[in-house]
Amino acid sequence: MTKQLITTFLLLLSIQSNLIGQEYELIFDLTLDGSTLAHDTPYGQLGMNDHLVMQTLDYGIIITDGTTTGTKIVSSAIDPDHIHSMGVGHSLVYIFTQDYYEGHQLWVYDVMSDDLTFVKDLGDEVIDHIYMAGDHALLYSWLSGEMANIWQSDGTADGTSLLGQVTGEGSDFLYSSNADVTVFYHRFDGQPMVVSDNQLMTLAQFTEDFDLSIESLDSGYILDDWLIMRSPDQVGTLLNLVSGDSIEFESYTDVNHAVIIGDKFCYTGDGGSGVIDLTLGEPISLASNDQFDFEGGRYNTGLAYQGSYYYISYTHLGHKLVRYNAEFNSRSEVHRIGDKVPFESPQVIGFEDNVYFFAIDDLDTQFRLGKAAACPEIKATVIDTVADIFARYKSKPILCTIDDKMLVSKYEEDTGYELYRYYPAPNVDGDCYDETFDCDDSDPSINPSAFDIPDNGIDEDCDGHDDANDFTAFIHPNPLSDRATIDLFDAESADLMIYSLDGRLTTQMQLSEHTTVLSLSQIPAGVYILRFVGPFGKTASQKIIKL
Repeated sequence: MTKQLITTFLLLLSIQSNLIGQEYELIFDLTLDGSTLAHDTPYGQLGMNDHLVMQTLDYGIIITDGTTTGTKIVSSAIDPDHIHSMGVGHSLVYIFTQDYYEGHQLWVYDVMSDDLTFVKDLGDEVIDHIYMAGDHALLYSWLSGEMANIWQSDGTADGTSLLGQVTGEGSDFLYSSNADVTVFYHRFDGQPMVVSDNQLMTLAQFTEDFDLSIESLDSGYILDDWLIMRSPDQVGTLLNLVSGDSIEFESYTDVNHAVIIGDKFCYTGDGGSGVIDLTLGEPISLASNDQFDFEGGRYNTGLAYQGSYYYISYTHLGHKLVRYNAEFNSRSEVHRIGDKVPFESPQVIGFEDNVYFFAIDDLDTQFRLGKAAACPEIKATVIDTVADIFARYKSKPILCTIDDKMLVSKYEEDTGYELYRYYPAPNVDGDCYDETFDCDDSDPSINPSAFDIPDNGIDEDCDGHDDANDFTAFIHPNPLSDRATIDLFDAESADLMIYSLDGRLTTQMQLSEHTTVLSLSQIPAGVYILRFVGPFGKTASQKIIKL
């Protein structure tokens, strides 16, 4: 297919009917005759987060802004069969090509100017991976055995040079970076190396400047200004690369992914997960109501979204999507992903109050797109099938956001990969839950986080039935100003929880008498639900209005 025919195809797609209210809009057919995305590097996002860059076997490099008219092929000057690796950052796409006649070449495509530029002939080097580190690229070239070259490039011939070598058994080096510092290490063998100020040095040399002496790593991860490290003797160190402050703690897990939520540094790895309070400078334990025994996440993927950390965990029961709620310092299971992991690095994204992920069905035959409401009461479900099980041997599918658009790819054996824009169901009443989970999307007081007021004929919490009180709690006056009297009938005592309509706990106390005078001067005016839990788990609920 020529570039002219492809352009015509894109224009035909762009004039299709308006898809508002529908779920999917076809953006681009990524493959021809059932072939696939490139397996090793299917896609990446520019640092501006307004374009998606894809490497395909049929077209080579494709860039899209999430629209049909904004999707284009980088250049026909590069044969797709010769593209060996790709790296994406800021407005540049670094492309390494390997050709018997032309040699081993580095190219750069500038998205803003739409220019493809030849950078440099790299001789015999074979660039297996291109990592982005701030405003430049690090090129990884595995030589053989226990040696690899590290090159650095700013996209120009003069700014592309060999930095040095890293050592380790095999080619599987791990990497983490921010704008100023990059760590290379091998989990089982080899000397950890750091790139800082355009210099390649050992980790021991780098940490000397921070009055630390760290020579070996089981894992290392850089997030913003923080570098978290775990040494083979199970000592963890969290180092602030700006201030030089460090926190040392006992660590039983590697670090594959981390996020910062408020003053909490949250991380997960092969052996478990942990939270460090950056204000106190020490690890913190989970709340006592955490009933789940989760192992950590084995994958370098996760998401900080609306005050919670979402990541993929693994136990003997299989893979699960887990939410750590930073406000309440507790974890909960969101959804079972499956016995097998969907692709090597499963994606988790947040979009319009929902978290999206890939899961595998119970028969291990299909990959499915899952959706969870990122709300006080977590709800999750599977909304679509995106590929059959054979796709795991083809390539990792696309699941990402670009500006205000969500993109997802679908795969079928006969047609290959197609890229779609996904339109979520609208949240009409603005209560955090859309119609996927909300049984009445026209009333914000009815949703899965709401408390069901017993015996009123309304299913407020969308559990399929109206609750009934086990005993009677009479509150008077109602509406009230600052004080109210609570009379318990058929219960000698009860635990009282007062919730706002959005499900947030505002007050909690124990009632030990049949009659209690309650002061509510500390809570603002509004509508609240009083939830009573009496002996033997009996419950009662009542709505009040605070003036």
